[in-house]
Order: sequence, then C-alpha cells, then structure tokens
Amino acid sequence: NEAPLIQISGLTQGGAYHGNLPISVLLTEAHPMETRVEHLPPGATTWGLVASSAQGALGCQLDLSGREGIHQLRVVSFDRLGFYSTNLLSFTADETPPVISGVAHQPGVYDSRFGSLKIAYAVSEEALLAFELLDGTGTRLRLIDLGLIASGPGQVFWDGRDGNGDRVADGDYSYRLLAADLAGNASLRELPLTLRQDLSAPVTTLALSGPHSQ
Repeated sequence: NEAPLIQISGLTQGGAYHGNLPISVLLTEAHPMETRVEHLPPGATTWGLVASSAQGALGCQLDLSGREGIHQLRVVSFDRLGFYSTNLLSFTADETPPVISGVAHQPGVYDSRFGSLKIAYAVSEEALLAFELLDGTGTRLRLIDLGLIASGPGQVFWDGRDGNGDRVADGDYSYRLLAADLAGNASLRELPLTLRQDLSAPVTTLALSGPHSQ
C-alpha cells in the first residue's frame, strides 16, 4: 500500500494572498482515517488546527486579515493501515496595495497629430499595470494592458486612438493607471486630460513706419 497523495487547491508555494482564502484538499485515498489542515502564522511557534476530516476531500477557509507576513500551511493525512503523507506550503499574506506616484503627462494639452502622449509614473512594488482612457461620462474608450512591471519609475505611451483604432476627437477626457500586486491588492490614479488640435495658422502682424508708410 502507499500513503495518500495530497492535492491542495487555492494555494501555491511562495504565493501571495490577502483576505479570506478558500482552500480545498483532495486525497487519492477514498477513506482516510484522518486528514488535518494546520496553520502556522507569522511569529507563531505552535501549529493551529484549521480543519480535520475522515473524508477523501476537505474544504476550509483561512482568514488572513491583519496577518501580513510569511505563513505556513501543513496538511497531514493518515490511512487505516498507518501510512501517512504530509504536504507543507509557505506563502505570504499581503494586504498593502501598490502605491502609484509621480503620475504626469507631457504635453499638458495633447494634440494627437504630433506623436504619442507620454505618461510618467512610479510604483512601489512589482505589479500588473493597465492604462484606461475615459470620456467625460466615465465610459472606457481604451484599455492597454501593460503586464507585470517592476517597481520604480516607468512610462506609458498612448497613441491618441480608442479601442477601435479611431483617433479620439477633441475634448476633455481622463485616464487611469491601475496597479494590482501579486496578492490581488489594487490601486488606481486618475488624472484629467484635454485633447485639442490647433488647426489655425499662425498670424504675423507687420507694423510699418517711416515716410513711405500709409
């Protein structure tokens, strides 16, 4: 005979999580004698019992609220012949959203005929970043998924077009930078944006003086 094989869903080694964490445990042994889910929070020296069962599957909830730091979860399963298995995972509880700072765009009034709008930013930690363009009613016109970016300063470039590839008309808009860390904590910064195309030609006024002026 062999010890039960433990499969844990909802949690991965080295992952980051926050809030209420649902966990599922599935065993290859249909009728184990006992399965125990135990938790060791940051700074603790004693394992606490989260749940136990004599069934082949077990579901439980782990509340991580207010418990930032490195946690450990241990699942131990015994079968009726005395064989047992242990699965130990370490993970991080993180409730602090990434900080987006230094957001500014150049030029201040944007004419889309002259290149892309450059938006500067900085984020406090590694995060998934996205750019959204909104019209005056808050309707999203464009979404640019920038993927996973490193902490520190960066830049976003917008080409003046909406999600259909059409150039956005003159008017007052806003844009958002949205950041979500690997634990799912999210934050955003929203700034106004004015689009203007100056189609008027410059006017030069020449003032004449002297004996031949009229």
